[in-house]
Amino acid sequence: MSDNYKSYLGITFLLSSIIVVIKSIDYLFVSIIKEYIDDYKSLKNIKQLLENCSADEKEYLKKYIEEDKSTFYFPISDGIANGLKLKGILFVSSNIGTHGATFPFNIQPHVKKTLLNYPNIIKA
Repeated sequence: MSDNYKSYLGITFLLSSIIVVIKSIDYLFVSIIKEYIDDYKSLKNIKQLLENCSADEKEYLKKYIEEDKSTFYFPISDGIANGLKLKGILFVSSNIGTHGATFPFNIQPHVKKTLLNYPNIIKA
């Protein structure tokens, strides 16, 4: 191989390496920023959802935090519990009722975490 081609190969390898490194850094940076933005938007949406709950709904949610429980039993016909379920704040963890036709309503983990970090949201 002539020296001319060696220098071209070296320059090509160097430029290719630089491009790969820049693209890798760009990908990682964009991924981290995107994750941060998505987390921020999710937290903002959860906080807004919780702030817009009625006083009765906030009282139900207070029990989960004050008693440090993830599950409470409510009748399936309970309008407040079902309203929180429809909002995505609670979920029914079992289709089998117990304790005289009551069902286990669990709080979503991300909602509980938000309430623990921002307890003033549910202060009525």
